[in-house]
Parts: sequence; structure tokens; C-alpha cells
Amino acid sequence: MPRGKQKSLKKEKVLNAAAGHRAMPNDTLIFDNSPPDNKFLFGCVLCFVALGLFNILHHVMWRDELEAWMMARDASSLSELFNNIKYQGHPALWFVTLYALSRLTPNPLIMQIFHLALAVGTVYVALRSAPFTKLQKILFIFGYYPFFEYCVISRNYAFGLLLLLIFMSMFRPGFRPGVKKKYIHLSIVLFILCQTNPYGAVIAIALALTLLFELIFFKDTASPISTKTKWQFAAGAIIFAFGLLVSAAQMHPPHDSVWYHPTFLHDNKLVMLTKFLEAVAFIWRAYVPIPMFNMHFWGHNFISHLFADPVNAVKATVVLSIILLIFSLTLFLRRRLALFYYTVGTFGIVLFSYAIYGGSIRHWGHYFIVFVSAVWLSNLYAAKPFNSGNSGVLNKICEFKICKFIEDKRGAIFTAFLVVNVIAAVTANTLNYLYPFSANRETATFIKDNGLDKMPILGDKDYAVSGVAAYLNRPIYYPVTQRHATFIIWDNKREGVNASNILKYAGQYLLMEKQDILLVLTYPPSKDSLAMYNNVSFIKAFENSTLYEERFLLFIMKYIKHEPH
Repeated sequence: MPRGKQKSLKKEKVLNAAAGHRAMPNDTLIFDNSPPDNKFLFGCVLCFVALGLFNILHHVMWRDELEAWMMARDASSLSELFNNIKYQGHPALWFVTLYALSRLTPNPLIMQIFHLALAVGTVYVALRSAPFTKLQKILFIFGYYPFFEYCVISRNYAFGLLLLLIFMSMFRPGFRPGVKKKYIHLSIVLFILCQTNPYGAVIAIALALTLLFELIFFKDTASPISTKTKWQFAAGAIIFAFGLLVSAAQMHPPHDSVWYHPTFLHDNKLVMLTKFLEAVAFIWRAYVPIPMFNMHFWGHNFISHLFADPVNAVKATVVLSIILLIFSLTLFLRRRLALFYYTVGTFGIVLFSYAIYGGSIRHWGHYFIVFVSAVWLSNLYAAKPFNSGNSGVLNKICEFKICKFIEDKRGAIFTAFLVVNVIAAVTANTLNYLYPFSANRETATFIKDNGLDKMPILGDKDYAVSGVAAYLNRPIYYPVTQRHATFIIWDNKREGVNASNILKYAGQYLLMEKQDILLVLTYPPSKDSLAMYNNVSFIKAFENSTLYEERFLLFIMKYIKHEPH
């Protein structure tokens, strides 16, 4: 026997022995499931906690983080909370959690601490249960998504990542005697995963279908499935389906919402193709989220700066994304369950991005999360040829040199992806420390320090200025909806406020209040409008912000009382 093959077989026997299971010919566990090294486990967790705490304490929250907090904080009851969030397009789990936290304190720092706890939970599950090497575990937990996007920025996506990894840690491959499938437990996790965010629901659907795929197509390679197991699967399917319906009912937008109206078909086929390719292009941005090293790093991929023409940059990311997609499919080609899950999960997100919401880096990250969890799933099984039906073509594909190379180097390839994400995480956290993520806190601090918070305040654009309202802990008058509020109601009853007419709206508000008013704007009024209103004076600009839209200008509009003749 060749020495290389002997070494490979020896390694597989050692791994299977470490797993504590008998090696099954068609259902082989190939990871070390021995008790975790507590020094390694808790050392990594403590290091993550320390660095994560440092990062969140140096992070200025932006509008999306604070909007969810204000919706929860300002609700006097759960029914009011559900009314507040009906335009959000998200299930209620995150908001209900924030509602409970806001009963303890109105300070949003508690939200950041809780969000860090979710990230630490993710790290603990990954370190304890992931079928990765120690190096891969370290690289994963300090990668871009667990260490920055779903740790530092407080959104509901951390819930989804934690629940996904809990599901993966509970999953047991195959139907060997003594293996408990825990369908009820898995379905409860999927039920909760559906309540996190739309992408969590998409991934939950992919996982549920993967369980069904395993039940149907892996029966011939295992012991007979007991009647009890089948009933448990049926009960679990009902639990999951109910959770999905509950989630969909909450995410379904009201008829007057400005967001999330699905569009699957267009009269213009070129528009359809463009939107679909844009959704595919996000795969590169998700797998390789390295930004340029500058203030406005967030959501901007380094590759965009390599092309003078933005159209060429998009074309390049489409091509690179297709290459990555084919590469990833090849990585799972000989592991059918992982291949099925990865395909369904990835194309589910593509479909969502195409038809409902294109999103940003926090949304695109779920492409990479599906990839990592598919690697987790693939590491539970030994490579297996396709040996039934029309799978001869796939067997031939597996014999290609490039496919053999990817199979042989799959561990190193996965490690390389993780290294790329660590580079992205270090870059993002460094820039988050060097530059304020938003200018909203600095603006609010200046307003308070100068006693301007006692004045009536008008703000536009409302969604950006809402972060200032959060740090001021008071409502602001939004002319776009003509109401005093903190958070934004995303209905279609919105005025067309812009630089040319903002002072007209401010003048109307001035007459309502009959006193000087403070204007917090994300843009300067037009020169023509400033010429018309000589009672407007500029105060200060706050432009030190990672987010372009969250830079602010302060003006005061003087109230001139007209004496009766």
C-alpha cells in the first residue's frame, strides 16, 4: 500500500477513535469529539470577552442599533411594542428582549453588554463543539462576523448566529444504533431561529430541509429508522412549520410600508438579470469582507477601490463570486448532506436578496455563515462517492484533478478563508477605534453641553438624526412625517423634504413653537433658501463619522415676534 494512503487511513482511524464512535462504512465521524481542553476553552473565551468589551466601549452606536432600542424603550406595553415594530420587517425576538432590558435601565449600554453576551455564547459553542482544529476555532471566533459585525454592532443577527451554532452542536449524523436524533430539540431551536431575522428564517428552512433530506436519502446506509424516530420527526416538523408561520406573520409588511415588498418578476428581463447578479455578487463581499483602511470602511470592499469605474468593480465581484460559489460547491461535492444544505442555504439568501432586500455587509455575512456551518456539517462525514442513479457524472467531476486537489486541501482552504476574515476583523475593529462610527453621540453631547437640548429641535434626514434623538433621550420634530418622535415609522406617509425646502418646513415649525428652534441636518440648506431666511445662523458641523449619512450640521432659526400695528 502506498505510504500516503497508509498515512491517510491511519489518520482517519485515530480521528474516529477520538470521536468515541465505531467507524461506519457509510456514516463515518471524522472529527475529534473528546472532552474540551478547559484551559484552551476558557482562555479563548476570556480573551474574547476582554477584547469584545474594549471594542463595544469604543463603538458609537448608529441609527439601526439605536432605533431598535428606542422602539423597545419607548413602548409602555408589549402591544405598543408590536405596533412600533410592524414596519421593521423583522420578527419580534430581539425587540422583546430589548423591551425587557429597557425596563431595567434606559441606558442603551445594557443592550451592548447583552449583545456581547450573545457573541460570547457563540464563541463558547464554537470552541466546545465545532469539528475544527484549534487553529481554525481561534481564527473563526476572531473573524470578521463573530468578532466585529455580530459582536460590536448590536443587532439581531447575533441571535441568529448563536442559534445556528447551537443547532449544529446538537445535530448528530446518521442513524446508527444509540444515536439520538433529538428532532424535537432541533425543531425548537429552528422555531427560535425563525424569530431572529429574515436570514435566520432562510437558514432555518435550509436546515429543516436538510433534516428531511437526511431522513429520506440516508436510510439505505443506516439501520432501520424506528417508528418513534419518525413520529418525533413529524412532531418536530409541526413545531418548525408553526415557528416559520409565526415569523412570516411578523415580517409581512403592512400595505403602506416603504420596505420589503417582494418583486420576483419584472417586465424588463435585463432588470431581473441585473438584480440577480447583484445578489450573487454579494458572495465575494461576504467571504472576503476586507475593507480599505480609511474612515469610511464599513460596507466597502477593497476591490471596489481597484477600479476607476464602479460598473467594472461590480462586474469583477460578480465574476469572483461565481468562482467562489463553484469552488465552495466543489468543496462539498463528496459530502452530500453538506452539499445539499450549502446549496439550499446559499440560493435561499440569493433569492431573498434578489426579490426582497439587497442589504449590506451585515446581511451578506449570512452567505459566509452558511459556508462555515456547511463546513461544520461536512466535517461530520467522510468523503463519499455518488453511487446511485444518474450520479455517474458527479463521480467523474470528483475525479478531476482540481476537485481532488480541493478535497485533499479542504482543511487548508477553510483555514485560508478564516485567515482572510481575521484580517478583516482586525482592520474593522482598529478603524472602529480610530474613528467614530457615527457623529450622533458627539452632536448630542455638544447640544447638551451648550444647553441647546432645552430648545425645540427639528431634524432631517429623520432616519439619520434619530441617533441624535437617542443620545439626547428626547423626541425631535421630523418634518418628513410632521411629528415629534424618537424612532422612525417606515410608512409611505412621508413628505418630500430636501435642501431646497427644509427652511420652509423649519419656518412652519418655528411659528408653531413661537420660540427659537435648533435644526439638526445631514445636509446644508440650499443657498437660495438661506438667502430667503435671514434668521438662520450656522452653529457647528460634526463630520467625523464612518457613516457618510450620519454627519450633522447645527443651525439656529431665530423667532422674530411681529408686533401688531
